[in-house]
Amino acid sequence: MSRKEKIFLILAVLYFIGCLTGASLVTDAIRVYIGKHGWSTFNSLFFPFLYLVLIIVLALVVSRLWIRYPTWGEIVTVGMGIAVSTWIVSNTMLLTTELVHIPQFLFSTLLFMAAFPRNLPLALTFGGVVCIADEWAQTFMPGRVLDLNDIALNFIGWFLALVAWQSWHGKPTEEETVTGH
Repeated sequence: MSRKEKIFLILAVLYFIGCLTGASLVTDAIRVYIGKHGWSTFNSLFFPFLYLVLIIVLALVVSRLWIRYPTWGEIVTVGMGIAVSTWIVSNTMLLTTELVHIPQFLFSTLLFMAAFPRNLPLALTFGGVVCIADEWAQTFMPGRVLDLNDIALNFIGWFLALVAWQSWHGKPTEEETVTGH
């Protein structure tokens, strides 16, 4: 493991610990903020951030399409991910504050991918374990519960990390680079 990969692994672990230990503090702070300023003010701050994250992922995907056409495996993966994500979001009772799981686990999984760039299955496994462990650990915190909806949102972030990573790091063949397809 290179020095750079070790740094990303340390960042991934620290990010997870920070998210885990800060969950109650952040949740309480958000509740106080919403109570004081209202949902509309919170939404006016949060939604631009969420849209920025989604636009960055979309930009990565579009830039990849300029380099080469996607493979059938990539098309199927994205199609299934969109279908499952849409089903999860449409069949879940969501508060805006719960949507923070998506960028949170997108960044967490990207850190694991940067820590293990030559072993993507291991990185994705760590990212998936963290998606579940985050919610499981909340069962030990006062006033917190394991929520399957949150685990599903965590995995939407995990999936977006996979799409972003593949879009950024997918290497075109020499022929694709020359022809543009």
